[in-house]
Amino acid sequence: MNKGNGLDFVFIDTEHIPNDRQTLSWMCQAYQAIDLPPIVRVPNPDPYEACKVLDGGASGVIFPYVEEVSQIRDLVGACRYRPLKGARLQQALDDPQSLEPELAAYLAERNAHSIAVANIESMPAIENLDALLAVEGLDAVLIGPHDLSCSLGIPEEYEHPRFDEAVRTIFTAARKAGKGAGIHFFSGGIAQEI
Repeated sequence: MNKGNGLDFVFIDTEHIPNDRQTLSWMCQAYQAIDLPPIVRVPNPDPYEACKVLDGGASGVIFPYVEEVSQIRDLVGACRYRPLKGARLQQALDDPQSLEPELAAYLAERNAHSIAVANIESMPAIENLDALLAVEGLDAVLIGPHDLSCSLGIPEEYEHPRFDEAVRTIFTAARKAGKGAGIHFFSGGIAQEI
């Protein structure tokens, strides 16, 4: 890889592909050196995992299999208010205006380039989608096609009308909420339309 390769970012998956913390940090720093922001999917929706990859050089975090507003708040807390934790973090999430101006400015500058993305991979997530998308600080959603198809009861049937409808529902809701939306596919149908 080199500069000018036409890519906007690189996706590093640590949910399904294990990397130790040192290797992951090295990868993130190498991509940063060629102006290719690394976005890391952590193994589980854990704010401490998110902070570790951000500290290691990631430009953003993807939380896998998100279904609850509390998970989005954890993601936003890690990406927008790092290094705050505990009660102080909850205060910032509940009322960002309550932060002292100096602290608010510091956090905004420190975390200006941290991207918060939630994997939408289940029917419960779709049923709760408007509430998930309403959390301030979430940048985008990424559809997990395999898990979503299984949750719909149609494993790997990516051309199935129910799968198509679910994907369109997610994209429509994300656009309405002013959030980005994405899906990874090799080819075919809805992937080419959206």
